[in-house]
Amino acid sequence: MPRRGASGRIAAQSKALIRSDWNYPEMRRFIHITGSALGVKEGEGRLVWLLLLANFLVGVGRNFSATAGNALFLERFGADLQPYLYIATSLLVPALAAVYLAKERRLSFSCLFTLSFGIQILLAVALRILLLTNADWVTFVSPLCFEVVFFLTSVCFWTLAGQLLDVRQAKRLFPLIGAGEWIAMVIGGFATPAIVGQVGTANLFVISAVGLGGALAVASMLLR
Repeated sequence: MPRRGASGRIAAQSKALIRSDWNYPEMRRFIHITGSALGVKEGEGRLVWLLLLANFLVGVGRNFSATAGNALFLERFGADLQPYLYIATSLLVPALAAVYLAKERRLSFSCLFTLSFGIQILLAVALRILLLTNADWVTFVSPLCFEVVFFLTSVCFWTLAGQLLDVRQAKRLFPLIGAGEWIAMVIGGFATPAIVGQVGTANLFVISAVGLGGALAVASMLLR
């Protein structure tokens, strides 16, 4: 859990965000009409839409990293080596959890959030560069990028959302906020063939990095 000081600061900032709304009358009307239909109460609009946008961008990062990694792996190795990939995943995820828990005790939540997303962005960019070597080991580990992204975004994003919303708000708004990722997956699924046709499969890692960078930028507005 985040340190007490960081938790209190984030909670105070969330109250300010909940009390505030966009200053444009048209935007207010849009928020009121749309929010009322989706269970968003008066004054919650800005916070909820920022969390929804951040989760949409997280979905972009997840969708394209998974698509690129799995497509490249299957193209190079087929299904024969997938059991070894699953073994690698089973070792990677607990290791990530152990490192995250260790860092959580030493770093503030905002610092840990920024560090986690920064690592994911660098990983996606590094994989794209390393794929230029056409090395077998790079293609083999490329699906693991999604596992890193999935774990860190899940822990970081939903911890942030839990800090910004109380229990009653969370029960009411988490399904709406969670829909952001699914919207990204649906749109990304339909758009992927056209995107791959234009930029190639490997460059989906770049789009993944852009999505994660956008999520970090939006979340930074909530972490200030």
